[in-house]
Amino acid sequence: MTLGPEFFKADYWLPILLWSTAVTSPWVILQQFLESDTFLPRPALQWGEATVVEVISAEQVGQVMYQGSWWRAISQDDTVLLPSTPVLVTGRIGLTLIVKAAFADYSY
Repeated sequence: MTLGPEFFKADYWLPILLWSTAVTSPWVILQQFLESDTFLPRPALQWGEATVVEVISAEQVGQVMYQGSWWRAISQDDTVLLPSTPVLVTGRIGLTLIVKAAFADYSY
C-alpha cells in the first residue's frame, strides 16, 4: 500500500480522531472514579462514637444520637448507660445499635 495525498488529508483523519476520542474518553473518566472509591460500595454503617439520649439497661432499649440521627440501642454487656454517656457502637441488629461504654467509669 502506498501512502497517497488522500492519506494525509484532514478529511480522512479528523473523523477517526474524533470517534476514537469519543469512545475512549468515558472509559478513562470511569477508571479514575473507580480507582478513587467514588462508586465503590461502602459499609452501611461505619462504627464510631455515639451519645446516650435515653437510659439503656439490660431490660430496656434506649436511644442514642449517632451521626446526627436518633437510633434505638441496647447495651452489649448489660450495663446501665445514663444520658450524655459517650458510647462506642459495636454492631447492629436490624435498626437497633449495639453499644458499650466508651470509658469504663461511665457504666453503672
